[in-house]
Amino acid sequence: MLRLLAILTPALGLLSGASNVAPPNGDPPDRPGGLGGFGIVPTTTAPSDGARLARMDLLARNRTVAAGGEVILGVRWRIAPKWHMYWRNPGDSGTAPRITINGSPGVKPGEIRWPRPIVFKDDWGDTTYGYEGEVVLLVPVEIPEGTPEGPLRLDVRAEWLVCKGACLLGDGRSSIEIEVRDAASDRGTPDPAIERSLALIPSPLAELEGSTARLEPSSKPARLVIEGPAGDARSIEFIPDLTPGVVAGEGHPVKAVISENGISEKKFRIDVPLAIEPDNSEGRPLEVAGLVTFGPGSTDPARSVRLPIDP
Repeated sequence: MLRLLAILTPALGLLSGASNVAPPNGDPPDRPGGLGGFGIVPTTTAPSDGARLARMDLLARNRTVAAGGEVILGVRWRIAPKWHMYWRNPGDSGTAPRITINGSPGVKPGEIRWPRPIVFKDDWGDTTYGYEGEVVLLVPVEIPEGTPEGPLRLDVRAEWLVCKGACLLGDGRSSIEIEVRDAASDRGTPDPAIERSLALIPSPLAELEGSTARLEPSSKPARLVIEGPAGDARSIEFIPDLTPGVVAGEGHPVKAVISENGISEKKFRIDVPLAIEPDNSEGRPLEVAGLVTFGPGSTDPARSVRLPIDP
């Protein structure tokens, strides 16, 4: 019971509403969010314990943007050793970070782009998905046509949970200035931390030659079957995403069977059992989604899968 309260109590604060929510080389440890290179204004309030254990700062892929264009913001956390934060599907416990962005009228944040997570298993048998060390969550922000040239300030607030047995709430506020210029202006060198994070965003499985993903709805239970080339990966898993009305793999990773076909070409197959419950779909179309990870590490490749399910 004490463990349950430790997890649920701080998580309740993350469930409150917020406007303009984006669907999250070290600073000195006593200066969270201290990078001045992009016009960052550090938070002036004392950080909570969670903010000390996972220190947030802001980045921009480029320092200039044209009116009518898009800038990619990076919300970066440096996480204390042995602690972790969560992916958009946290798994058996935890909660995903929330990011709120406000700017001038018409500024429109998009959905968060999430790097691939890793799998955590705790002493109580829970399986969760998230990040350790450092993570940069990417948010594309549309700059409206007609925005005047000059500095544009974007205000960002984030709330997150950081865990190691117990869980602590963190929150942070900061701002970043982007220069709005004409389309012909040089945008400079992209931020390397954001480029590294972009490289970790899973691409669709359909882009992996020789791979397939199909539904077998008449099997008992219904299944998602994923097949393709294994390459050099020794461990391949399917990590389920959040899909209301559909529980894939009982919410836990499903390991692939890797085999050779006699020509020394390794193939993998993953059979993912599905529990389909239309009454729990929250009014959304039924679908199954998740990631195929080719190795357990945070920089190992991953591919995304998303298939609609007929009700």
